[in-house]
Amino acid sequence: VPVNLEKFQQLLEDPEKLCCPLTLALFKEPVIDGSGHTYEKNALMQHFEQQKKNNLSLSSPLSREPLDDDRVIINKSK
Repeated sequence: VPVNLEKFQQLLEDPEKLCCPLTLALFKEPVIDGSGHTYEKNALMQHFEQQKKNNLSLSSPLSREPLDDDRVIINKSK
């Protein structure tokens, strides 16, 4: 497997990029929300479910930016 040494060095310098801001655990299944932030998929889906359950508009957990829907993109860079 080819290794991007520059990216690896950046991650070593900023290990928080390897962790979900919601769970503070290492990413296993990172996804990007509509505002461009990366989260662990299960944590983000729980966030969305809680908002729906409480009849709240969907928003990004970090930025609180309103989101049109709960679609996510797999983050292959993590």
